[in-house]
Amino acid sequence: MKFYNRSNELQFFDKLRLQKGKRLIVIYGRRRIGKTTLIKRAFEGLGAFYYYVEVMKEETLLRELSFTFLKAFYTDWFNLFSATFERYEYVIFVKPSHHL
Repeated sequence: MKFYNRSNELQFFDKLRLQKGKRLIVIYGRRRIGKTTLIKRAFEGLGAFYYYVEVMKEETLLRELSFTFLKAFYTDWFNLFSATFERYEYVIFVKPSHHL
């Protein structure tokens, strides 16, 4: 996919990376508009972990994320995210919206 000028969005992520503390950023939008390309460009070379979220049952998603991120099984979201953010500086979830 061709990467069109997204300087405002890239500047947003540059400023975000300079701030202290953990942040949760949700990126959503129609399919094929460049969400994945934007994120990969913004966090290139920074050891970010990228995950494309599919719609599934909560238990299935928790199990899949556990194994994908940490190769372990977590039974609750708090422990999964605590362990994930101890290990990774940037964790990125992208979900396409089919309703936009």
